[in-house]
Amino acid sequence: YAFRMLQMNLAEFDCSGSDLITDKSLINLSFSCPWIQKLSASACPRISDNGIKCVLNRCFGLTELNLSNTSLTDAALISLQCCRNIRRLNLSCCFELSNFGIRQISNYCANLEMLNVNRCIRLTDQSIVTLATSCPFVSELYVRGCSNITDTSLQAASTHLRFLKYVDVSECRITNRGISALLNSGNLVSLSANRLANGGIYVTDACLHLSSSSRRNETSQLGRGTNSVRRNSALRYLALSGSKVEFSRSRPNSCSTVDLHQHGLGIINSLDL
Repeated sequence: YAFRMLQMNLAEFDCSGSDLITDKSLINLSFSCPWIQKLSASACPRISDNGIKCVLNRCFGLTELNLSNTSLTDAALISLQCCRNIRRLNLSCCFELSNFGIRQISNYCANLEMLNVNRCIRLTDQSIVTLATSCPFVSELYVRGCSNITDTSLQAASTHLRFLKYVDVSECRITNRGISALLNSGNLVSLSANRLANGGIYVTDACLHLSSSSRRNETSQLGRGTNSVRRNSALRYLALSGSKVEFSRSRPNSCSTVDLHQHGLGIINSLDL
């Protein structure tokens, strides 16, 4: 009844965390407010694919959608073919989401700018490669805790996503190759690579040096990280905590912006080790 009263005037609706919102609620919303632009139904335990499909089939003006921590599956995302204006999509902690679902996003969301699939553990490199080649305007990509994501994804992202600025690959199977590819892209503003599951990132005298634990002493690795960071003049935030960060000499008391300025890397404002 409340949605019928609002009719077409509602532009944003946030019901995150509500156990009162059901599929029937979403269905009523989609019929009463088809031009809604922003919807957040994060952590609503009583919604399912049925309600989500109805929203996607009828709410053609949606630009932002947050369905994180819901029971959404790939089947619901097929309905994106009727809802092609989404620019920001949060599906984090949707544990049933797989590569097939990301393929639907890639097929129908050509103007996508932000995708959050943190802890969607079924995703593999195939998802990110498909997304990168189909959604060129993505500027924010969050894949924290996707343990099947490797350097292949980051290399594809660095090649195809020319507007990419904010990335979180924490707890993924990333090595120096993937991190270097991102840093070489030139536009990155923020990179979080905490607790990487593979290899490591090493800091040498406050200058970034990237290497995997198995190839630390190969001369081909020397200076690669430092050069990458120098080339990435946009970088403002770098987080590497829990990713085997170490120094070639004794660790300084703090690795602050001042330390980085002294080593010619003043571009970084915040370094989280």
